[in-house]
This record gives sequence, structure tokens and C-alpha cells, in this order.
Amino acid sequence: MKKMAKEVLILTAVLLMVLVTAACQSSSKFIGTWTLRVDKSTLPSMTEEEASAADAYYAQMSFNLTLKGNGTATANGSFIQTSGQSDALAQWTQNGDTITLTDPSAEASSKTMVFVLRDGKLYFDTDTMGEDLKYFYLVKES
Repeated sequence: MKKMAKEVLILTAVLLMVLVTAACQSSSKFIGTWTLRVDKSTLPSMTEEEASAADAYYAQMSFNLTLKGNGTATANGSFIQTSGQSDALAQWTQNGDTITLTDPSAEASSKTMVFVLRDGKLYFDTDTMGEDLKYFYLVKES
């Protein structure tokens, strides 16, 4: 009976290690620094003048998101308001290919940001964050 209990304990420990390793590997695809890009192919058609003005506007935008292995994140750039801080601090969680950033110090309207990983890019979840963000995505820096 002791041998069987020992085998069950060892099997349970091995299974737990496999599950933890799998969980770490799935979240590791998100860990790192991500940079804002504009998907110009999805922008509405514009006149040459409008396109030039849009290019100048987008060239001034910046946003970097760093997701850390401990579940914290920092974000900075002109795309966000940081209340005088150089970086906004948040917590992040993962559910499949979706990550959710939560900033407990932010106003209720900007407390949560949701991103979906598609084709190696992080897209803003337009269902929760609005259609205006469908033109933007984040790419992971090497």
C-alpha cells in the first residue's frame, strides 16, 4: 500500500510539473516588449492630402508595452496618459491568446486593456476597446 501511495504521489508531482511548464511556455510568447504599429491597409480611403496628414499624425504616436514574467507590465508613449509618470504600471493575465491589462490606478474608463494575439501580433480587442483601435497592432521586439 505504501508503494502505491508513493507512486501516486510521484505521478501527481510529475503531472503538476508538466502543467506548470505548459502554462509557463504558453505565457512566454507574450513576455517581452511590444511596439505600436499602424495597419495602413485597413485605413479608410483618403485623398493624398488626408493620407499625408495621417502619416504625420501616426509618425508622432508611440506606445511600448513590456510584459514581464511576474505578471506585471509597463507601458509608455504618447498613446497613453500616465499621470506624469514615465511609465504606466499594470497587471496582466492571459487566457489562451488573449491578454488583459489592468491598471488599478486608472480611471474606470481606461482601467482595462484587452489584446488578442493573431499571426504573431497583438491586436486591440475592438469588442471591448472600440472600433477606432482596429487600425493598430503591436509587434514584439526581438
